[in-house]
Amino acid sequence: MSYGLLIQFYGISKQPENNEYLIIKQYAQNGSLYDYIVDNFDNIDWEIKLHLLYYLAEDLKALHNAGYVHRNFHPFNVLVFDNSLCAIGSFSKCWKDSIYTYTNVFGNQHYMAPEFLSGRSYTKASDIYSLGMIMYTVGTGRIPFIPSKNFEYHIFMKLYICHGMRPIISNDIPKSYKELIVKYWNPDPDLRPDISEIHDTLLKWWSSVYHNSLTPICLEFLTTNKIQKPTITKETKELKDIVLPNKKNLEPSEFIDFIVRNHFVKFINLSELSIVAKPIESGHFGIILKTIWKKTNNEVVCKRLKNIESINYKQIEAFLHELNMHRRLDFCSRIIRILGI
Repeated sequence: MSYGLLIQFYGISKQPENNEYLIIKQYAQNGSLYDYIVDNFDNIDWEIKLHLLYYLAEDLKALHNAGYVHRNFHPFNVLVFDNSLCAIGSFSKCWKDSIYTYTNVFGNQHYMAPEFLSGRSYTKASDIYSLGMIMYTVGTGRIPFIPSKNFEYHIFMKLYICHGMRPIISNDIPKSYKELIVKYWNPDPDLRPDISEIHDTLLKWWSSVYHNSLTPICLEFLTTNKIQKPTITKETKELKDIVLPNKKNLEPSEFIDFIVRNHFVKFINLSELSIVAKPIESGHFGIILKTIWKKTNNEVVCKRLKNIESINYKQIEAFLHELNMHRRLDFCSRIIRILGI
């Protein structure tokens, strides 16, 4: 494709040592779009953000007009050059729109459309959903659904995205921008705008802000520029799993002390619970009991893991595994909370 705004492809070469082929492409001085946004978040105003997104929409428009879908569209795969220009950095997963049918889910699920995650075909509308998630990252400096990068392949995130879960957009984002993102996230791909409409909207918005035309849209973005920005840090560090001290045969009292000392979860003394605990469920791995937490006078459930062969009689390790999984899923309001141990 010879559309001028796509990243420049210079040619190919071959390493003589191992005969591996190399693709020679244009160098991006500012790295990925995610790195650029997070590293410069305090200094990037909405004129620059809209300029970046307009050029990104230009690339996607060229791709769609040529009859292709990207299929791996996220801000780590978008490169930023000087003068606030950006371009899609890789096309390794691109496919002709008319011939692509579902095979396997791959790529960065934080930015992936629910229809693709649920086993339906990837279409141009799926790229539009991903663009909406990229716009969320550009506006907030955050990866959608993150407390942990290690969570991106977890089945529960996939499940909840397919059932309509979307990131919460903060109030310091321009209203028109938020409304546009929500349109991209529509669970029905047919109701998402096409790339030509998106391209024209972003061009109009950027031009209005760049020329300081004082239209309602321009004032909306200029006003937001003056709002105190939140502190943004890169979300590439994994949420640390709870790892036991390097000691064999840890005593229960030592284990509880380790959990409490590191503030992993609250310790609830048995005296804080009602004496009568009623069993309500028993499964292969554990027993569920219902009781009252006296501090709040609310009903709570207690889960006691069985020390059985399927967990290799490693009750503490199995307990830690479940606790770690709950910590990784804590961002989702629908996940049952662990109140303490």
